[in-house]
Amino acid sequence: MKNIGLCLVFVAVRVTCFSQVSDSLVYPEVIVSDQRIEEAIGTSVSEADTLLYKLLQSKGLTQVLEVESFISTRSYNPGGTAVFSVRGSGPQHTQVVWDGIPINDPMLGLTDLSTISLSGISGVRVLYGGAGLTNNSGGIGGTIELISTEPRKKDGVDVKLNGYAGSFGTYGVSLQLRDRYKKLFGSTSVEYQTSQNNFKFRNLATIAKEDKVLEHALVKRIGFSKSLGVNINQRNTLSASIYYSQVSKELPPSMLMVASIETLFDRDIWASIKWRRIGKKSVISVTAAYIYGNQQYFDNNEYTFHHLYQANKNLVRYKLNLGHNLHFEAGGDVFVENAKSDSSYRSQPHWRYWQAAFASLKYVPKKWVAAQVLVREDVIDGKFSPAQGLVGVEVKPTKWFSIKGNVARNFRAATLDDLYWVPGGNRDLKNETGFSAEGGIGFKTKTKTVGFSFDATYFHSEIDNWIIWLPLGNIWTPQNKRAVRSQGIETKLETAVNIGKVLLNLNAAYTWVSSKVTEGASANDAAVGHQLIYVPLHQAKAHFSVHFAKAFLLYGHQYTGLRYTTSDNTSSLPAYQLGYVSVGYEYSIKKHTIGVNFTVDNLFNTDYQTIAWRPMPGRSFLINLNYQFN
Repeated sequence: MKNIGLCLVFVAVRVTCFSQVSDSLVYPEVIVSDQRIEEAIGTSVSEADTLLYKLLQSKGLTQVLEVESFISTRSYNPGGTAVFSVRGSGPQHTQVVWDGIPINDPMLGLTDLSTISLSGISGVRVLYGGAGLTNNSGGIGGTIELISTEPRKKDGVDVKLNGYAGSFGTYGVSLQLRDRYKKLFGSTSVEYQTSQNNFKFRNLATIAKEDKVLEHALVKRIGFSKSLGVNINQRNTLSASIYYSQVSKELPPSMLMVASIETLFDRDIWASIKWRRIGKKSVISVTAAYIYGNQQYFDNNEYTFHHLYQANKNLVRYKLNLGHNLHFEAGGDVFVENAKSDSSYRSQPHWRYWQAAFASLKYVPKKWVAAQVLVREDVIDGKFSPAQGLVGVEVKPTKWFSIKGNVARNFRAATLDDLYWVPGGNRDLKNETGFSAEGGIGFKTKTKTVGFSFDATYFHSEIDNWIIWLPLGNIWTPQNKRAVRSQGIETKLETAVNIGKVLLNLNAAYTWVSSKVTEGASANDAAVGHQLIYVPLHQAKAHFSVHFAKAFLLYGHQYTGLRYTTSDNTSSLPAYQLGYVSVGYEYSIKKHTIGVNFTVDNLFNTDYQTIAWRPMPGRSFLINLNYQFN
C-alpha cells in the first residue's frame, strides 16, 4: 500500500513527553495515582501517553489500548463488544483491575472493553506477563490497570468540562469536578455519549460487493464516578469510591445477515472503602469492595437472557522497609463471588470462595542492581492452586544502559460458565497453568533539549491445560485439551526534541508475536502448529507531534498484520493500515483555559475488519471543545 513506507519509518518506536518540556507547551501533566499497582522488578509496563489519552478518552478504552500499548484489540463494531490479546494469550488470560481491585466477569473470565466508561479514569497502564502478581493471579498474559482521578493537593476546586460531536451521529459530554477543604477531599465525574454508527461500508459477502449503510448500531453510554476521602491525621486516610457505567447497544447485522433486532444492555457498579496508614517504615492498606454486573440480551426470536454477578472482594496490603535496601511486602485477599443466569445456569445461583496470600522481598539499592523474589498461593473453594511465583532482576551498569529479566509462574482458574453451564459444565476441570520468561535491554539519555530512549524485550510463555469447548456426544463441554506456546519481541523508542519554543515528539512501536498450539484436542487437531486466531504476527504503530506555544499538530499511523480466522489457518483477514491526524489549540486567561481540537480518523478511508464480516467505519471527523478551571 502507498502508506507502508511511512509506517515502516516508525517501526520499533514509542514516545512520551520528557520532563524538560516547557510549561508553555500544550502537553498535559502526567498524573500518577498513589493507589496504582507497583509492578514487579524486571517486568515490562506501558502507560498511555497523556496527550493521546486526552484525545482518545471520548472514544473509549478499546481505542486507548489499541493506540497506546502492545495489545491487539478487536471489536464487532464501534462501541460493540470488544476483546483483546496480550502477548498472544486469550482475553481471559488478562486481568483488568480498578484501583487494584480485579473486575473480570467471573462467568466469562474476561472484561468486555466496550462496557467500561472512562469517567473518573485518569489513565491506563498495561503490566505484561507476571508484572501484576503482587496484585492478583490469573494474569498470565498481563494486567490492565485503570487509574482513578487523583485528589487535589491544595484546598479549592477545579473543573473540567468537555463536549464533542462527530461523524455518524456521535455526540458526548463529560464533566469532572475535584475539591478539597482542609482534611476533606473528593471528586465527581459524569459522562454521556451516544453514536448512531450509521456509516457506509462495502459488503464483501455479496457478489456485487455493494455499498451499504450499517443499520441498528446505536450505542448509548452513561458513566458516573464519585469519591470522598478524609485525612484523619498525618498518618491515616479513609476514602470511599463508587463507579457506575451503563451501556445500551443495538447489535448490528454482520455482512452475512439481512437484518438484526438484537440488543444488549450492560450495567456495572464498582464500590470500595479503603483505609491507609503510613508509618515511619511501613504502609498498610485495607480495602473492602463490591463488584456488580448485569447484562440483558434480546435476540431476533424475541428470546431474552439475564446474567447477574456480584462479588465481595477484600484486600490487605502491607509494606515494610527493612533497611539495608530491603523491602518486604505481603498481602491477602478474601473474595466471595456469585452468579445467576437464566440461560447459562437455568436461574440457579452458583458461588465461589477465593482466598489468596503472597509475600515479596525486594532488594533496591540506589546504585546499579535491583532484584525481587515473590511467592503466591490461592485457595479456591478449599482447593489449593498451583504454586505461583516470580524472580526478577534489573541491572544498570551505566547511566544510559540497562538490562532486565524475570521468570514467573501463574495460573488461571476455570470460569463459572466452564464449571456450571447447563448442559455441559465440567466441574472436574483443571486450572490452566502458565510459565513465562522475558529479558530486555534499554538505552536512555537526556540533555536539556533532547530526550531519547530505546527498549527491546523478548518474551516466551507456555500455557498448559488450556480449556477448550468440544463436543461430547451431542453436548458441548469444556475440557483441558490444548497447550499453547507464545513468544515474541516488543520494541519501542522514545524521543523528544526542544527547539526554542517548539517541541517535537516521535512515538512508535513494533511487536512480533508467534502464538501457536503445541498440543491439540485430538490426534487429528488441525490447529497444532498454527497461529491462534485473531492474533496478528506483526503490529506497528506510531505518532509524531509538533507543539508550539498553545498549539499542537499530531499525526498517527498503525499497521496490523494478517490475522487468521480459523484454527487451521486456512482463512484470514488481510493486513490493514490506518492513519489519523489531530490539531488543537488552547487559550488561557487567569484560572480559565479553553481548548479545541479537531481529529480525522481513518484518514485514508481504508476498508478493514477486526472481526470477520464485521465492517468498521471509514473516514470520520470529531471536534472536541473543552473548558478547564483551576
